[in-house]
Amino acid sequence: MSLLLRIRLNETMSHHRKSFRLVTCLLAVTLALTTTSCSRRPSTGATVHVLAAASLCDVLHAMSADMHAAGLDVKGEFGATGALRREVEHGAPADVIITASPGAVRRLLAEKLVTPSSACVVYRNHLVLVAPKDGEVKTLADLARARRIGIGDPASVPAGRYGAEALRSLGLFDELRPRLVYGSDVRVVLEWVAQGDVDAGLMYTTDARVEAARVRVVATIPDRTHAPILYGCATIKGCPDPAGAARFLAVLRSPSAQAIARNAGFEPITQPLPPAGPRVTRPSSSARSTPSAGG
Repeated sequence: MSLLLRIRLNETMSHHRKSFRLVTCLLAVTLALTTTSCSRRPSTGATVHVLAAASLCDVLHAMSADMHAAGLDVKGEFGATGALRREVEHGAPADVIITASPGAVRRLLAEKLVTPSSACVVYRNHLVLVAPKDGEVKTLADLARARRIGIGDPASVPAGRYGAEALRSLGLFDELRPRLVYGSDVRVVLEWVAQGDVDAGLMYTTDARVEAARVRVVATIPDRTHAPILYGCATIKGCPDPAGAARFLAVLRSPSAQAIARNAGFEPITQPLPPAGPRVTRPSSSARSTPSAGG
């Protein structure tokens, strides 16, 4: 009864990213086998469907033992926050949503699609600049000579919005705009960097840790340059298993699960959703959505 993970990468893939999709499929098969071996134990019958930001994939899987101990089977779908929000708006049969931006949960609240009493912030994260292990980008200043810089699409990926906001605050956005390459979620950008498809990428601290063998952090972006990186969550109104959803959120806030999150680089917190800030959209520019475009 482990987590069943399904990462949705709707990106048009280059040769390297096609390899990543294959690795992702193999990961899903491996986890499915783990689930099969665990299913010999008695089940309580509680299956919770969770929509979660791509950056939460590994940490939620690491919590599978805690979920099992609480009598939960968790089926997770991971992707860009904007895409997950739209799934809820289109009636996806899910129980819980966890986003990398509290704004997505606020919008669902306004649309009366999630339960107000369940809405809160659960984690804080931080932004870093990463480069391939053997890459030429060693510092933030080296971006001036980078040919391609990976960033999440600000229109749907919170990491991209935070990244664009930070680049503007640092006075670098206009100079770097023609070389920005937009990814459909933060894990796509991570794989671009790991494969050397881009010279550097902006992402969360926690994502950089996942590929520590292939990428290195070259700079930590000051928190003052962008809005706080907060993860919002809520149970979905009319969800298939409200009791299971409540139990899932209780496990998420438990000391054991918070220790797992902290070990992965997240900062566990419990606080109300912050008020809405200015909306950041994808700028009109020549930025590309595949690192192979334009050479």
